[in-house]
Amino acid sequence: MYRARRSAAVVFAAGFLAFSVWASAAVTAVEPGSDVLNVKGYWRAFVMRSACVVPLELLKETMPQAAAPKKFGQDIETSPPPAEWTRSDFDDSWWPRSRGPFRSIDNRAILCLRARFTVTDPPKAGMALTAEYTGGLVVYLNGTEVVRRHMPQGRITARTLAAAYPREAYVDAAGKIIPRARDANRRIGKGEKDLVKRIRKRDPRVLAPMKLPARLLRRGVNVLAVAVHRSAFRREALDWTKRKRRGAAWPHIGLKSLRLTAGAPATVVPNVSRPKGFQVWNANIHKLFGVGEYGDPNEPVRPIRLVGVRNGFYSGQVVVGSPAPIEGLKATVTDLKQAGGEGDIPASNVRVRYGALSPPGELQGRYACGKNFTSLAAKPGAKTGAVQPVWVTVNIPRNAPAGNYKGALTLTANAVSQTTVPIELEVIDWALPADPGDYRAFIGICQSPESVAIWYDVPMWSEKHWALIENSFKLMSYLGNRFIAIPLVTRTQYGNDQSMIPWIKQKDGSYKYDFTAYDRFMKLATRYFKIKVISYQVYLSAGWTTPGPEKPTFVTSVDQSTGKSGPMKLAVYNTEESKKQWKPFMAALREHNGKLKIGKDVMITLGNSQDCGVHRDVIAHFKEVWPEAVWHYGAHDRTGMRYVKFVEYMYVPASIGPPGSARRRWWDDDRHGRLVVMSQRTPDHWQTPLIIRTMAERSMLLGDKGASRMCIDYWPVKGASGPTFWSQPPSLYSRWYASSCGQRTPYIRFLSMPGKDGAVSSIKVEAMREGIQEAEARAFVELALVQKKIAGELADRCRNLLDRRWQFCRIAHLRHGMPAAARYAYGEGWKKRSADLYRLAGEVAKKLGTK
Repeated sequence: MYRARRSAAVVFAAGFLAFSVWASAAVTAVEPGSDVLNVKGYWRAFVMRSACVVPLELLKETMPQAAAPKKFGQDIETSPPPAEWTRSDFDDSWWPRSRGPFRSIDNRAILCLRARFTVTDPPKAGMALTAEYTGGLVVYLNGTEVVRRHMPQGRITARTLAAAYPREAYVDAAGKIIPRARDANRRIGKGEKDLVKRIRKRDPRVLAPMKLPARLLRRGVNVLAVAVHRSAFRREALDWTKRKRRGAAWPHIGLKSLRLTAGAPATVVPNVSRPKGFQVWNANIHKLFGVGEYGDPNEPVRPIRLVGVRNGFYSGQVVVGSPAPIEGLKATVTDLKQAGGEGDIPASNVRVRYGALSPPGELQGRYACGKNFTSLAAKPGAKTGAVQPVWVTVNIPRNAPAGNYKGALTLTANAVSQTTVPIELEVIDWALPADPGDYRAFIGICQSPESVAIWYDVPMWSEKHWALIENSFKLMSYLGNRFIAIPLVTRTQYGNDQSMIPWIKQKDGSYKYDFTAYDRFMKLATRYFKIKVISYQVYLSAGWTTPGPEKPTFVTSVDQSTGKSGPMKLAVYNTEESKKQWKPFMAALREHNGKLKIGKDVMITLGNSQDCGVHRDVIAHFKEVWPEAVWHYGAHDRTGMRYVKFVEYMYVPASIGPPGSARRRWWDDDRHGRLVVMSQRTPDHWQTPLIIRTMAERSMLLGDKGASRMCIDYWPVKGASGPTFWSQPPSLYSRWYASSCGQRTPYIRFLSMPGKDGAVSSIKVEAMREGIQEAEARAFVELALVQKKIAGELADRCRNLLDRRWQFCRIAHLRHGMPAAARYAYGEGWKKRSADLYRLAGEVAKKLGTK
């Protein structure tokens, strides 16, 4: 668990900073019956996942010989809440902020909620609480239990089950399972009114207005903690929790409504809506939110706390809010000074950026389920909206001494007093490789020159276009990209209309080739990437069949006399005419690669094969025209095809096996010399930043060399018509029917977002960068274990830590990483786990005598 401990000095500083926020949230007199808290306000929320349970006493009602409680559902169980979570002084800053109603799902064992309100004059009559909930309810005021409903007596744990619902809520008068809503409504319409009464037995349970003891209220900040426990299941529930879901289902845990109201006139700071005045609050870097966000007026502004290693990049954020537009916002940072040492990280290593909303159109509402602040701009607008995220990213220098560093972020705006937020950075004694291209995890990202040209309405290969492409390449370099796709023919699955190297027919019937765009593209790529794989597109995709050599293939041809370009059909592959066309072209390409200093360490592949493979005549053709080239495969499963050496596969398991289970070893070389990488098979708008963060480490747990088949800038531009399954926006990828790869289209279409002058970084890019850094640390520790370079107590701690991270990845990627999985993962304490990994990497490095 991430349970940050703050020194008295830090607490005092945070409290002092909070004054500027609270001063704007005026303490007002609240009339009797007015809401002090309600379920629609912000709460700190924690959920625990565990298998559903049918208790023994309920199981014996229908199975008299039953000997043990029955569990069903997936076996992955997450950590319970900390024992002290109900206390008023518990640090819940690592819990995500959430707004209700809290409609839950059955594999959640407990839902823990905490909310604050400030009282300056405690009402003698106390306060009243009402609620509608599913399952069981326990409420604590400032650490003392004040309400318990539908729960057993005695000690309660996170796994304690609430009272079961009556059997009539599951079955009809004949004892058969009540069907799903559609079928039940049909039966009700035919006159079966008894079903209505039975279904109503599932309605939320009600807590009638209950007065809370006035003696428990205190001057200052008060905390209401609410635990909602899952109800015990009956045997009948098993019929609808199976895969076919034959019967009726409803959540057995949830909080529909809750109201805490003043029983008499009181002066308090309610926590039910956006407060008045200027606000600054802390926010998790993984959380996506929009203009409706506001800070808790009862929470202090805490320091931006970062933990990292040398050569790494680490981010934190605060959010500025106001009921009115914010004018003249400016954020500046100081140098970071080492406490008790001479270390100094200059302000030039600290980058400040501002969150920006998704551009209008298809990008809005598609990026992780909402109109959110998704991209990071260098400057805010002259007049920002009522909410403005401010990001701080620190690049820790190679020579920074290990230790604790402190600095400050200063925020100013027109007609608003200055606010200072401390920055606290712990530098751990270990270093990442200086170039992300040297990381052990292979990262392959596609860039779309056509998408960029269309989005910004600039001519292909113009100077403006090259500047835009360079912006995309910069972002790809953050992530250590090592892949480049080059279309040698037209209309490939990558969405290109023209081939990158046009053919120019000469008077004698031979051809010359225009390498202008190719040379510049490759020079730019080699400037930013350590390329390991080049995929030359020469073979058009096709659904579930293997295209033959006769499938029409075109290149861009330029008329020497007029300068006009157009498609030119090539001869059928593996014919003498075709070989005469391709041999001189490939010879010229190899010559240009030599001039570009593309060495033998680069894997030259031809693409793109799918599940069905490449026709043998096509293989034979290119074996003759470029003998050293191998094939690139982008499809569903890992392949055993011997001619394929670069494999991108998409049938990634929905969850990883438990720690200690048999798995492929990512550190072993493929005996056939293949480079196998996975592609995360979840729609882009479902892949939350936390899922993106853990992608590289997940690939290692699957036994792969890294992650690929994802895109940086395939935005939904005009003319996009690629597959749109699962409500994804269309893109240029797979837009041509003749080369569509259908379901094998990348699921991550745009890691970046389009800014004013090209692609800009996004929350997903920053999360992925930090995750790749952690994957490198994991690889370092794991290899030390595998190679038996460490032993004893240190090795045991390494195994324990890696197993805990393994379990964390299992949790984060439940059901392919659906958004609900991220909520479980937040409760596992991602920041604490990151710090523990880096510290252990430092210990291993010291043991090995490395830095």
